[in-house]
Amino acid sequence: MVALKPPSGVDSVEAALPNGFKERSGERGVVHGEWVPQSLILNHPCVGCFVTHCGYGSSWEGLMSECHLVLLPQIGDQYVNAKLLSGDLGVGVEVEKGDEDGRVTKEAVSGAITAAMGDESEVGKRVRAKHDKWRELLFSEGFEDSYLDNFVRNLSAVLQ
Repeated sequence: MVALKPPSGVDSVEAALPNGFKERSGERGVVHGEWVPQSLILNHPCVGCFVTHCGYGSSWEGLMSECHLVLLPQIGDQYVNAKLLSGDLGVGVEVEKGDEDGRVTKEAVSGAITAAMGDESEVGKRVRAKHDKWRELLFSEGFEDSYLDNFVRNLSAVLQ
């Protein structure tokens, strides 16, 4: 499944697709040009990889899902989010861009997906282990409540 915004100057995603695309792709996938319930899709057992633009909401939805993350930032804060996910948290594989022009090739996207998904890939093993560890922490019992509890405890200590 691919959910896209229409490119500039085109009214719909469908109008931007190459002639015969739907016929060639058949039942193998879906291209959708409107809002989709992303978190539901990411948590479907048939979905294994999430190629994300690294917007704030998408980054969190990807982190909370069991999908392998492939990071393809496009503008602004997406680059920061991608560096957080691939670098500091180590939970995703960023697609390499051309050094001179910053363009992305289909080979680079394919390579990142293979690295993230491959059972024999050391990169894939590492990011999957870190992703699992972060998910376990974020879903742990009392994790969210602990922040408020600690705030109240620290505030009380200051006031005494």
